[in-house]
Amino acid sequence: MITRLIPAKHGLILREGGRQATYLPSVWQQIAEPGSFVRELRRRGRLLLVEAGSPDTSHVLHDRGIQLNLSKPIPLSFNSTRLQIRRYRREDEDFLYAAARESIREMFPFLPWCHPDYDRDDTAGWLDMAETNWRDGAAYSFAIFSEDGSHFHGGCGLNKVDDHPVANLGYWIRTSSTGQGLATEATIALAAFGFAELGLQRIEIIMSTENIASRKVAIGAGALEEGILRQRLLLHGRPHDAYLYSLVKDKR
Repeated sequence: MITRLIPAKHGLILREGGRQATYLPSVWQQIAEPGSFVRELRRRGRLLLVEAGSPDTSHVLHDRGIQLNLSKPIPLSFNSTRLQIRRYRREDEDFLYAAARESIREMFPFLPWCHPDYDRDDTAGWLDMAETNWRDGAAYSFAIFSEDGSHFHGGCGLNKVDDHPVANLGYWIRTSSTGQGLATEATIALAAFGFAELGLQRIEIIMSTENIASRKVAIGAGALEEGILRQRLLLHGRPHDAYLYSLVKDKR
């Protein structure tokens, strides 16, 4: 784990024990120190994403003036009262495939990825994409399990992470697990994760004005309705107006 982060005139110094790596401020490109413990550092606006050791060990370093002080790994899981919410794994393919197949009738109208011909190639391809997006800092996708990890309920995630820093929050619950408030519980926990671990200042939730169930989740999670976005979504070739809900870290 990176143990110290030091702003310096010539760049940024990251230290781990007796080892260190230095980065140029213009492109955050590693210089010297061949064989450094830091595999890669990428800049996304005011966020620096560091891979140290293995691809599963990522750090977010906030580049906000003197607040260069966050040097802990991005957690791969977190819990709520009834749920274990963790990063997707390869071995989740069977769970994800079965949950999607049982939920096609309910989900397809608003989530086109869950279509009548959904197959295992779709599942494997999505897991590949989720892994890439996590590594690039573009999206953080999580599987929602029961507290003991024995039952897969659905998924949630933060995507379209931008430089402001703002992200979009999404969720879905398999048909056999609906009606228990699980999506709302997962949304509250995921928003807390986004604010605390990714340094987000705003999270948006967008859904078709026809998607009554999704709107109830946003309201239950305490999100504020900011208005209706005209023809914001295109679903099955038809434009949909959409509700815009938001959660912010500082509610002033």
